Order: sequence, then structure tokens, then C-alpha cells
Amino acid sequence: MTSLSSQERTVIKTLLELNYSVRANACFIKRSPSTVSIEIHQVTPYKAEIAHALALKKRHLRGRHDTLTPAIAVFLNHHIGILKWSPVLIRFFQGIKNAKSITVDCGREFAKYNEIEQKLGIPVYFAHPYSPE
Repeated sequence: MTSLSSQERTVIKTLLELNYSVRANACFIKRSPSTVSIEIHQVTPYKAEIAHALALKKRHLRGRHDTLTPAIAVFLNHHIGILKWSPVLIRFFQGIKNAKSITVDCGREFAKYNEIEQKLGIPVYFAHPYSPE
């Protein structure tokens, strides 16, 4: 789902003031009625400026935002000797000291699994594709 632009929000506001329905609004800006309905219910009464500011504020919540903390960097350097690991792996190694084995998916971030086995002395197992168990 793509985000609405400031101009689209202004059009929605204007059409609502003219008593256009959600469907008519959606048809006019060539968007899904559900997108317009969700947008309208975000801010009540609907104000385009406030809705746009809210959308921009919420934008940072989408996607991954993992951070390489100094403690994790030291751990990775000490045990693995490389800092070019994905955020998934970084998060994965946070509590590794007590682990007896590691089970991973078939993602490319685990391509160097043999280094993990050698450096940590822990066997790495791969889960079957599309299998949650």
C-alpha cells in the first residue's frame, strides 16, 4: 500500500466538505475505497494537514530498524571476526553464549554458517523450507 500524498489528502478534505461519499472520494483520486476510509478514520474530524503530519510521523515505524549496538559489535568481532552480518543475525547472536545448537532458515544471511560453527563451536542446523517446526 502506497501512502497518500499531501495533495490527495487535500482533495479528500475538499470532497468531504462537499459531502462526497468515501467511494466517490476514492474514485476521484483513483484509490481504493478502503484506503480512503482508513485515511478518514485516522483523524476525526478530518484535516488534511494533521493527517499528513501523522502519516509522516508514523512512517519511521515501518520496516526494520535494528541497530548494531557497541556490545553486539564487540561480541561479533570477538566470536566471528566480521561485522558484515545482517540485522537478523546480529539480533540472533545476542543470547548465544548458553546455546548448544543453532537452527536457522535458508536465508542468505546464514551462508557462512560454517564460520559460525568453527568460531563458536556450536553446530548449525537448517530448518526445512516452509516448515515452522
